[in-house]
Amino acid sequence: MTLALLKSVSASHRGVPASRSMVAGWAWTIIFAIFIEGCALGPDFKHPDAPVTSGYANPALPVATVDVDTAAGTAQRLVEAMDIPGQWWTVFHSPQIDDLVKRAIAANPDLGAAKAALRVARENALAQEAAFYPTVQAGFSPSRQRNAIGTLAPTLISGAPVYSLYTAQVSVSYVLDVFGANRRMLESLNAQAELQHFEYEAALLAVTSNVVGAAIQEASLEGQIDATNQIIEAQQAQVRLMTRARELGEVSMLDVRTLEVQLAQTEATHPSRRPTPFTLEPAGKPSKMITFRALRSLQRAGRSWLDPETQA
Repeated sequence: MTLALLKSVSASHRGVPASRSMVAGWAWTIIFAIFIEGCALGPDFKHPDAPVTSGYANPALPVATVDVDTAAGTAQRLVEAMDIPGQWWTVFHSPQIDDLVKRAIAANPDLGAAKAALRVARENALAQEAAFYPTVQAGFSPSRQRNAIGTLAPTLISGAPVYSLYTAQVSVSYVLDVFGANRRMLESLNAQAELQHFEYEAALLAVTSNVVGAAIQEASLEGQIDATNQIIEAQQAQVRLMTRARELGEVSMLDVRTLEVQLAQTEATHPSRRPTPFTLEPAGKPSKMITFRALRSLQRAGRSWLDPETQA
């Protein structure tokens, strides 16, 4: 506006009509504003190039796994281009895993904190967008006042003793983003919101993968425990038969001790008892704990853990 007035004054001194000089002044003002508007702070952001790779593993993974002649040992195919759903644990078609993951997501505090941080980042970005709009303020103030009657200079000429006063006010302001500071701030806040979004997805993936991995590991341990229990029961039966055969004079004590050592080694590998002492469970008797030191003492004394005297 100042530039336009200066142009007008200068033109009037040269004999140029004021209307033409005002138009020229406004034109120069608009050109100057456009020039300043283009001088934004900071460089424009450019996405970095993606890494040149065709897969997640080097060398590439095989197309399928090896087919094993066991239960659930069929070959599995590895498809890299297949899209996996967001709730990837539902692919197992296990209601137990689905319920476990659902409860873990609802009760995990890290996910709650990540979701709250994401909400804060998005709200900050939305609040920053208000800088591109004008600020409008409006006010209305009614009041009831008395007129100074009987004075030389009353407030009202009508002479009414009481009157009402209404005051209305409207204010409109707008800050020009001359150097692009508001735009750069909005870009930064949007980037922070995007970062928080990926932080939340990473926390969700960590929680769900840990829960599903723990559930699968627990199921695997239960299978190992069942298999080990069956082996222990078979070896206990062998020890009982070999002890009976020794009593009849058919085998030596060395054969009995060999089977007892094998049984002790199997008990030591039990998933639920490592590294605790192993348990020998004779048929019809309650389980009783015995250590390796106690077993060696029985061997030196020429007695077996399965003998009735020892169990008593």
